[in-house]
Amino acid sequence: MKRVRVWTSTDGIIKTKIPEDTDIRQMLLPGETLLWQGRPAEGVHWRLRMETVIFLIIGSVMLCASIPFFTAVLFLNMPVFFLLFSLPFFLVGVIFLAFVLLYPFFESRRLEKQRYAVTDQRLLLWNPHYLFVYQVREITGLQIKVFKDGSGTIYTEHRTMRGRTLRYIFEEIPEVERVFRLIKCQRAGA
Repeated sequence: MKRVRVWTSTDGIIKTKIPEDTDIRQMLLPGETLLWQGRPAEGVHWRLRMETVIFLIIGSVMLCASIPFFTAVLFLNMPVFFLLFSLPFFLVGVIFLAFVLLYPFFESRRLEKQRYAVTDQRLLLWNPHYLFVYQVREITGLQIKVFKDGSGTIYTEHRTMRGRTLRYIFEEIPEVERVFRLIKCQRAGA
């Protein structure tokens, strides 16, 4: 099996191709211990997010704005101009509502290729295109969001050598509280 090389960059992002069947142990540094590895929970997750609510409201308003023009053309024999005027409102409304309904499916497809790992020195997040690596001791912020089913998301922040604050998200982790405690203990011990 081909060994994956891991380089350290100043902002923790390594743009590289990583085969989907790559074993995390190939990415460990000498003397580094793997504490946890996982992936997001499988399936479509219907989570209510702020962007979803905004698209839902705008789409509904646009569709409702087009209804009087359609009814005027159909029932009051108004000129077709009214129909043409309402068409952009109708199309925007349909596109926004389609986004709300299809977004969870695209999101689940993106997450099915995501992988996570916690070691005694680093946090790793990777998919077939990117590898995000950063030191546990550099974490400046750590938050958790637990969902009703016990899964959840961990938000981590850290400052780079360039002074930027980067935020990484461990999304839809089935055993989120255990992983959060593990990262918190590693951060405290670093």
